[in-house]
Amino acid sequence: MPRPRFGWRVLWSLCLFCCLALTAFAQNVVLVPIHGEINAQTAAQLHRSLATAQQENAPVVLDLDSFGGVLTHATAMRDEILASPQRVVVYVHPRAWSAGALLALAGQDLVMAPGSSIGAAEPIPATEKTIAAVRGEFAATAERRNRSPELAAAMVDKTLGYPPYAAPGTILSLTEQQAQAAGLAQTSAGDLTTLLAHYGWQNARLITVAPEWSDTLVGWLASPWLQIILIAIIFVSLFAEIKTAGFSGGGLVAFVATALLFFGQWQIGNPSLLAALMLAGGVLIILTDIFFAMTGFVTAAGIALCIGGLFLLLGGSSSALYIIAGGLVLSIIVFWHLAKHLTTGRLWRRLTLSQRSDSASGYTSNDDYTFLTGHAGITATPLRPAGTAKIDGRPYDVVTQGEFILRGTPIIVRRVIGNRIIVAARSDGENEL
Repeated sequence: MPRPRFGWRVLWSLCLFCCLALTAFAQNVVLVPIHGEINAQTAAQLHRSLATAQQENAPVVLDLDSFGGVLTHATAMRDEILASPQRVVVYVHPRAWSAGALLALAGQDLVMAPGSSIGAAEPIPATEKTIAAVRGEFAATAERRNRSPELAAAMVDKTLGYPPYAAPGTILSLTEQQAQAAGLAQTSAGDLTTLLAHYGWQNARLITVAPEWSDTLVGWLASPWLQIILIAIIFVSLFAEIKTAGFSGGGLVAFVATALLFFGQWQIGNPSLLAALMLAGGVLIILTDIFFAMTGFVTAAGIALCIGGLFLLLGGSSSALYIIAGGLVLSIIVFWHLAKHLTTGRLWRRLTLSQRSDSASGYTSNDDYTFLTGHAGITATPLRPAGTAKIDGRPYDVVTQGEFILRGTPIIVRRVIGNRIIVAARSDGENEL
């Protein structure tokens, strides 16, 4: 009896080992559903997806359905797909137009659903410069994946045409069957299950990377209007920090606004080490000027370094210049509004002490030397133009109106402003009051 019991134990152990081995070596596939506009949110989603695929050493299936979107984000996503070491299969279901077509061309494999279409990528505005740039981007992407660059270029530039699918003067757009006949798509699949079976991934564990709240936040942070507001907040806060002795809340607010900008760019795979170094260096220079009271040129250099860092952080394009210029204009408007209305508002009166401690109320902030006006004395030291003089037998710190007076020269007090005793050389015959 002990032998059969031992045999069952061995059999169960082998089964458990096989199950664990199959689980450990099971194929993982990362599924990325991108449906709708190509924007910063989808760019952040793709960035996370490719990072997950590389971590899991898994291929990627990009489930694509898009009418197009923002070209800058589409090109950034295209660059990430081309640079990824993982296999990327793009499943057009049911359309990939405009910017979506660029993503479809970037994948190693292109699979289209029956009734789907791809193309129609003429940029808006359709200027000669924009068409040339986007046409080159499409052609280069197709060449990288061993597809026809002429076909890809015809999706952008209607003057080219691509017979027999599009005559010159017509933008190229292909159906699923036309894409296969033209050598653009490898195969067709009615659903995701069919696609996975085609590649032998029917038993794979799907890791779906759906949009998250962080992607939505990145979408907001990538809005040019919000970026203009954040940059204005940075400039206003830095100005408040510079004008305030020591460290105030302005520096903290500027840091938070900069961190939000950097977070948004980092999430879409557009971080810049040089931009971070320039921003950090600019802030350190400004802080050095604040705490050590250096020249204004030091602060100007720090601000210039921060602006350069922001330019690189936002992509280093003409759009970045427009955003920074908009932030500067908005910050100037805020400065003007604060200078004109802040000190007269009800909130300011609540936050500040309205009671005055002036001379009319019997207060003095220093010694009153007005009684010396018209009194005569003699210089105890040379006045260059400040020095010491004896007036009525007592030493006082005095100053001239710019002239130098030698020691031992008779002087007379012309006037007193605060604690400044202003004197002049006493002329012959001038009498003391």
